[in-house]
Amino acid sequence: MSYALGVDIGTTFSAAAVHRQGRAEMVALGYRSALVPSAVLINAEGGTLVGDAALRRGRSEPERLARFFKRRIGDSVPLIVGGSPFSAEQLTARLLRAVVDGVAEQQGGAPDAVALTR
Repeated sequence: MSYALGVDIGTTFSAAAVHRQGRAEMVALGYRSALVPSAVLINAEGGTLVGDAALRRGRSEPERLARFFKRRIGDSVPLIVGGSPFSAEQLTARLLRAVVDGVAEQQGGAPDAVALTR
């Protein structure tokens, strides 16, 4: 069934809602919550963990964890995460990709449209 997805990337937390047949519903992104921490961890292989999983892994690998990067959108100075430079836009894109993929898995398919707010 077709649906549209709205994602709000917040400085501290992010949320998503599905719009289908004239109704919008929040989507569970985190453990028992519609909110997920706006956190991205870049692992040694270059893969991404987001949200609660990123925060948990970040306790043992803090140099690989990025938080509060939304505040840096538009800043040309890169953030160093795991020894590599990333723009705030790149980190936001990784967070957004994880949210869209997670919702698509829950909903049984990709959304027809995605709206992003920040």
